Amino acid sequence: MSDNTDVVWISSSYVLQRFDRPLLQYISKYMNVNQWEYHHNKDEGSSIDEAVDLMHKFLAPSSHPVHLAGRGAGGAIALTFARRYPQKVQSLVLLTVAAQPANTWHIHYYLQRKLFTMSREQVLASYVRHLFGE
Repeated sequence: MSDNTDVVWISSSYVLQRFDRPLLQYISKYMNVNQWEYHHNKDEGSSIDEAVDLMHKFLAPSSHPVHLAGRGAGGAIALTFARRYPQKVQSLVLLTVAAQPANTWHIHYYLQRKLFTMSREQVLASYVRHLFGE
């Protein structure tokens, strides 16, 4: 990472990156934005701790604290990093990150699957109705 980076945007979903693009294009008109991505394949488990460790290695060469920003799980990674390495973070911008970052839609999905005798398709269809209506 170069020292002329103003903001490091943290992304953890390749599929959802298209929603980040308009914001990143706008911000990049005014400052240097570096995008850091954490991806794992579908068969791997993922861990915020693993992502934070990898991000720490990425930011190690930087001689000054950085501005971190992220949305959703990327924001949760940024928050965890900032808690673990406050001396490395100048500021933190979080978009759509829950007050309890580990409390994601995944938790609700598995809880519904456990509590109710609903198939995977039924639970996901229920989410779609809640998000978008009938």
